[in-house]
Amino acid sequence: MFKINWTEAVGWSDAAMAATSALALLLSAIALFILLRTLRATREAVVQAEAATKVAEAALNETRTIGEAQTRAYVIVTSCDLQRPGAEQIPQARVHFRNEGITPAADVDILGTIIVADYPSQPNQPFVRTQEAKRTTGLSPGAAATHIISALKPISLAEYNAVMAGHSAIYVSAITSSIDVFGKLNRAQSVFVLTGQQIKTSDYKALPAPYGNIHQWGLPAADG
Repeated sequence: MFKINWTEAVGWSDAAMAATSALALLLSAIALFILLRTLRATREAVVQAEAATKVAEAALNETRTIGEAQTRAYVIVTSCDLQRPGAEQIPQARVHFRNEGITPAADVDILGTIIVADYPSQPNQPFVRTQEAKRTTGLSPGAAATHIISALKPISLAEYNAVMAGHSAIYVSAITSSIDVFGKLNRAQSVFVLTGQQIKTSDYKALPAPYGNIHQWGLPAADG
């Protein structure tokens, strides 16, 4: 009569269960490894996509900036003439400005002042500016305009003598501002100087100073 050895049967059953558990653990480890590799690859793909997006956005912004720079309005002061200045007189200057851009400029304003200061003046020479009457009309491309700037006070006899002696000079500071077609604010500061030697030769065309000329393009309109 055939007899079942229950001890051996139980041993084989335990071995089979152990093998099954080991196989399941191995399969789980393999699945976890594949999952981690997939997550890592996904994360790397996301990082690369974000980097590519940033590069594309930077290129687009650069292209937009270049496009605006090529087409915006540039309103700058081109020259400055002083009326014959004299002692105890308030000097006046006629500044000529022009839209050098290829698109119209809106809300064109001008600020300016005239002072007597040491000659040659230092780059940090303070210029006190006074608000002049604003121009509310725009300037089309290539259009020019003029504006009169007056000093805040007359030139004293001592100041006039210092100018004629070459120790001082008459400085004109003019700032134009305008809004371009992109809604950006643009400013241009120009400084001109008239010396006593020019006055002696009846040359009242002020010359551009080698400092104090600042251009700021594409500013937020709120900065105005």
